[in-house]
Amino acid sequence: MPISNYPAATLKNVSFNQPDKKNRRRFSTLLIIVGIAVIASPFVTEIYGYFVKDRLNQEWAKQITEQKEEAITAAIDQADRLGDRTVASEEDILRKATGIVGDLDGDEFPLTKIRIPKIDLEQVVLKGVSPEVLKNGPGHYTGTALPGQRGNIGIAGHRVTYTHPFNRIDELDSGDKVILETIDNIYEYRVTSKQQLEPNDLQALKPTKDARVTLTTCAPKYSARYRLDVQASLVKIVPTHQPSLVRRLVNRLAKPAPRKLPKSILDLALPRGQAGVANDPEDIDARLYLGMIYRNTGQYKEAAEQLNKAIELDETRPEPYYELSFVYEKNNQINKAISVLAKAIERAPEFEWAYYRLGTIYLDSGKIDKAVQVLKATLALNPLSADTHFFLGQAYEKQGEPELALAEYEESLEYVPDFLEAKAAIRRLAN
Repeated sequence: MPISNYPAATLKNVSFNQPDKKNRRRFSTLLIIVGIAVIASPFVTEIYGYFVKDRLNQEWAKQITEQKEEAITAAIDQADRLGDRTVASEEDILRKATGIVGDLDGDEFPLTKIRIPKIDLEQVVLKGVSPEVLKNGPGHYTGTALPGQRGNIGIAGHRVTYTHPFNRIDELDSGDKVILETIDNIYEYRVTSKQQLEPNDLQALKPTKDARVTLTTCAPKYSARYRLDVQASLVKIVPTHQPSLVRRLVNRLAKPAPRKLPKSILDLALPRGQAGVANDPEDIDARLYLGMIYRNTGQYKEAAEQLNKAIELDETRPEPYYELSFVYEKNNQINKAISVLAKAIERAPEFEWAYYRLGTIYLDSGKIDKAVQVLKATLALNPLSADTHFFLGQAYEKQGEPELALAEYEESLEYVPDFLEAKAAIRRLAN
């Protein structure tokens, strides 16, 4: 029956439960407070984030100052410990890739700290890899990826000079943590590989489809013969401060912005090298540069063409001959590799790298007597090279001269105490 049809007397006895005015006011006030909190939350988060960033900026600015002070202290005695030529060689190794990855603007690189717990490393990563930058700590290869970004982040650091940030990265094993910390996030990487490469071999610095970091330094210690690269892949991202509820909801609902991927190293290198040759076909350095790019990308025919053209332009330069030796060795043309290295030495009698390569090629091809002769000449140019002492020891061992071999292995340990191959050779001779 509709309520309007009830008798009036009956309606007088009906009671409806309504909230009193006091409760209504409390409920309304609560809604207003919740609304203000929801609206203000993003702004509060921004203010909090500002203070967090300011504090981190101050902390890292202080650490950069400390790194510079440490670099100055180390520079005072490094010449006595290593010799000027060794220091210059180390810087040269770290700058080999600069010409290829150095075209992009470095201002995008955020303030970043690198931490590697296993080797007690904690330093601020600086922008660029110039000698002046690397004196104050590890540097980011401009043009490679940024922390957390899909692609390959390149970071260079000295092994034994200045702040020597990567002095112990040879101790890293698969699964070890490499942490990059920015103002906004902490990026945890895990080591996946470690390899020793020729200085001009840029394979490890190429862009990648996944997010990874490549740490590069000299190898072995006290010798800039090779470049040591350690790669680690991104496994976790942790924000440095928790965003508000509203911000988390917005981030979850919002469509992700497209990532800005780093340009390919080859996309940068090849056009620039080709343009250099096109602009001035008589430019020897342009020919040499393009030949090195082709050689590092496995295009050996094109590399040989450019390097031979550089030789035609100037037969006195040793570098094209040296680069050609890699091309011939890759094509199993050992005699040609030996021939061009001999020409490099003839044109530049103090070109240490040509002696070293020639000595190791002789050793690998079984020409032991010649290997001994050339490796001894290499040591006359650079007696601090631990790896040259090691290979000379191998040559003596193959000659049936264990005492001479043992002396060279022990000499290599004088410069590189953790030279594992030399230690193994000494144990082998002891048995």
